[in-house]
Amino acid sequence: VYFIVFLNGGPKSASSVEHAHLQIVGREDSHFAYPETIAGRCPRDFWSRLSEVHRELGLAVSGDDCAAWASLAPVKERDVTATSETLTGGARFVYRIWKTLAAQGTKNFSLAAILSPAYLMQNCPERFSCWPNVVWRFVDRGDPQSKHGDIGTMELFGSSVVGSDPFDVARWLRAV
Repeated sequence: VYFIVFLNGGPKSASSVEHAHLQIVGREDSHFAYPETIAGRCPRDFWSRLSEVHRELGLAVSGDDCAAWASLAPVKERDVTATSETLTGGARFVYRIWKTLAAQGTKNFSLAAILSPAYLMQNCPERFSCWPNVVWRFVDRGDPQSKHGDIGTMELFGSSVVGSDPFDVARWLRAV
């Protein structure tokens, strides 16, 4: 019912090791942290309002039943949000956005396609009733040579990923 398609692109993706990859992740009971937070805290027409504000500020582009905007409050470099009626139409649109940004120096990026439950089912939960079928989030993660700024798509748009073992941390603390 709840799906996100994640793509970490570039020579590194999170944890500063080479492993660019694509993931399709689904759940039955609830969406992931990023969409659930927005659905739970924002008005139902959040995405259309956000799109309109960015359009009025001259930060938006559109075409092929898709809209995109450069974020006024980016989470990282070159933060772009897009919406689309279909996954395939949005993929073509976002591909053109990626090519444009790559020509301007983007080498490391995270991309998420967040599917609305309404796109996949008839009885959509009310909190997602006004969502676009697909919300796309594209973020340039910055210079791949800079280890301190590398993050992955799951951390940005899914749920936090913890790479440390709490038992190791406890063992280190006991040694102090």
